Amino acid sequence: MKGIVIYSFFVLINCFSDGLYAQVNQPGKATRKKIAVIVDERTELITTMQLLYEYPLVGRADIKYKGEVQKYFSKHKGDTSVNYFLGIAEKYLSFIRPINYAYHFTFPGFKQNAEFTSYENNNLGFATHSNDSLKLYLDALKQFYKDSKFHAFYKEHQMFYDSLVNKVKKTVDSVDLAGILEKHYGTAQHSYTLVLSPLFLDAGMSTWIKRKNGNDLYSIIGPDADSKITPNFDTRWLMQFLVIHEFSHPFCNPLIDKYYSSLAEDSCLWLPIKKQMAREGNGTWKTVLYELLTRANEIGLVREIYGKADANKIYNDYIKKNYIYLEGLVPIIDEYNSNRDKYKTLDNIMPKVVDYFDAAAKNYR
Repeated sequence: MKGIVIYSFFVLINCFSDGLYAQVNQPGKATRKKIAVIVDERTELITTMQLLYEYPLVGRADIKYKGEVQKYFSKHKGDTSVNYFLGIAEKYLSFIRPINYAYHFTFPGFKQNAEFTSYENNNLGFATHSNDSLKLYLDALKQFYKDSKFHAFYKEHQMFYDSLVNKVKKTVDSVDLAGILEKHYGTAQHSYTLVLSPLFLDAGMSTWIKRKNGNDLYSIIGPDADSKITPNFDTRWLMQFLVIHEFSHPFCNPLIDKYYSSLAEDSCLWLPIKKQMAREGNGTWKTVLYELLTRANEIGLVREIYGKADANKIYNDYIKKNYIYLEGLVPIIDEYNSNRDKYKTLDNIMPKVVDYFDAAAKNYR
């Protein structure tokens, strides 16, 4: 798992909150919120269907659980619901939008518990992909869930899931990460959940669901690719490189969206790094900006939690991977952290971020 860069691929699917996330009245005062650590039945259902379909981006870890899944569900491998699910997902929803979609529904009842936002409808295509197609997609989930008796399999493995959670939870609870995040960004979210998924890629993705008083944030993480028998979640590396990163996207992405009409004019800056960014999974200038702002803040947060040496290592690794504009962004975030009386929230310093990219674009031209 260490050193893998594929997790940056997933930010494209994040659910925008329509700008409705609460401001923290006292940025200097951290609030204690527990980060829930779970194995989520929705993610397991989708990754199981992907595994049966032999989807190439399923987790590579050679674990016992993968064999148990294949054996238990082997007779359903050719089910039309599996093929239809992946066909619709690939055609309309791309790789991980199925998880985003599923997180709007409760399991095992398949009752919708959250409305789709305008961002999801327009940018993720939930409105443009006909309601009939999405209904058929949901029907395919339900059909496989019922025919395969998936819930029974999930409940039978509850002790296994609990063992994964127990290994990670102690490390997660040792840091008031939610409080640190909200203090840093000056805004608050409704809840934070770390989802461990044995069949997920050795990577991470984030998604968030809009609520009235903030958003429900989910950071979904897969085990080390070299795990044997039992999934291994390297807790220190996971916290430092994935959890902080993924939980930062819901704070940073909406700000890029808010200022994108100006930032889009600087898209010439994408050209010198375009090939490398594509290999990282960032196929547009906007997704590159999501990553840059998130990583600049991530470096500051790692410095606060783990120290300067770890932060410098991450910074140098990112520069080597061609995130070259961090050279200008990180000092802006440092200024933000040093002047919180002036900058109550990250939004307050975003005009300087825009100015930086405007100046860099003029020099490039």
